[in-house]
Amino acid sequence: MIILHNPHSKESRDFIALYGAGETVIDWYADGDAVPRYLDKYPSPGGFPSILDEDTEVIVAQPSSPIDLVLAVIEHVAGMKQDELETSCEAAITSGLYHNTLGALHEYGTAPTDQVNMSASVTAAKIYGEAAGPYLLWCADENGVWARREHTPAQIEAVGLAIMAMVRESQNKYEAKLIELAQCATLEEMEAVTWDEQ
Repeated sequence: MIILHNPHSKESRDFIALYGAGETVIDWYADGDAVPRYLDKYPSPGGFPSILDEDTEVIVAQPSSPIDLVLAVIEHVAGMKQDELETSCEAAITSGLYHNTLGALHEYGTAPTDQVNMSASVTAAKIYGEAAGPYLLWCADENGVWARREHTPAQIEAVGLAIMAMVRESQNKYEAKLIELAQCATLEEMEAVTWDEQ
């Protein structure tokens, strides 16, 4: 059993005095220790360490060794970081796109439904051309006014290609971040992996 405690807490010191004999005791605030640094920022990883008593600020873990606990912490942070990067990628893809195909910058939605509608419009424009026009797409002008505005087949295709390029760029960035994350060996390296470059 491994006990992590806050030496600045009287309750924690009392707990260690009663139950800490023969166990591995780690100072919550020890410099350079991945586990205490982790516990200051993240929730407990699945299964362990388990919070024994929040009032005493003591956490008890059940790994076979301190190294196992550190590895579990790093693995858990890696999973949390992957979820964080995925959320950032989705936000980048669905945050909208500005394009000047109408002669001035207009904002186009890129939420999942917007992307489906755009794909359908691009397909129709490529197959039927002007015969299926006018093509009406929702977009916002420089004043933020949203309206269904007429687009030619070429304009539809230009916006569709721009959205596809933006999605591809975001996915490429996400893949690169996952590779960077997989190469991390320490908690500090993982914490440095963010969607927005520092």
